[in-house]
Amino acid sequence: MEQREQPRRHLGGRRHRGLLLPGIRRGDQLSEETRDARRTIPRAVVLVIAIGGLLFAAVAYVMQLVHPGGVFEDPEVVSYAMSIEVGGQKFADWTNMAGIVGGFASGLAVQLSSSRLLYTMGRDGVLPKRFFGALHPRTRTPVLCLLLTGAMCVLGLDISLATATSFINFGAFLAFTAVNACVVVYFVRHRGEGGVKVLGYVVAPGLGACVTIYLMTRLSAVALTIGLCWLAAGGAHLLWLTRGFSRPTPELSMGESL
Repeated sequence: MEQREQPRRHLGGRRHRGLLLPGIRRGDQLSEETRDARRTIPRAVVLVIAIGGLLFAAVAYVMQLVHPGGVFEDPEVVSYAMSIEVGGQKFADWTNMAGIVGGFASGLAVQLSSSRLLYTMGRDGVLPKRFFGALHPRTRTPVLCLLLTGAMCVLGLDISLATATSFINFGAFLAFTAVNACVVVYFVRHRGEGGVKVLGYVVAPGLGACVTIYLMTRLSAVALTIGLCWLAAGGAHLLWLTRGFSRPTPELSMGESL
């Protein structure tokens, strides 16, 4: 039984890699406010991946030293309980305080970057421009988009950690699948040109898409249901926006600045 359960546990651990995607997306969504964005943003993305990967690996290693295995009585308070085991009550209290401050800062970063992306989509006609493309006349900030993202955060206060993680992973794996599919489509359109290899443009992204699709099937039923409904709503909106794909799809222009 233990041997049969091991592959499932490893795959379950891989699902949490999708949590790194929001950190990457927070940076590239602020490219219009970045000096020398073509040079700075790619470096920032690579640094986020490298630093985040090292932190995840270090934390996982320490956790296994302190608490071997992956079974906890209450997954919601794992961090606090582990901190007590590592350094005692005072260490756990200070670590908890640092986590609260860090979570608050992370929430502000999410609001900043998400509202910026919504504004860009509204400005370029992907979303209703009157609401999403509006700027405050004095501060020149997308206040309505900020209020909307804040309201969504409030609605998610009662969501459990497992459900929230599943939602994030669904979006991440769906994005990974779409990127891999786009590489294959690029190959189909440019297969007659030189430099487009089957291994790099069909085999590798095809395998990547199969892996991410399989990992999506391992998410919770609630995350799959809501995620697929949200995907269907987006498809319906695109269908209406292009009048049944009789018009070209809107393109995001990342050249303007707030």
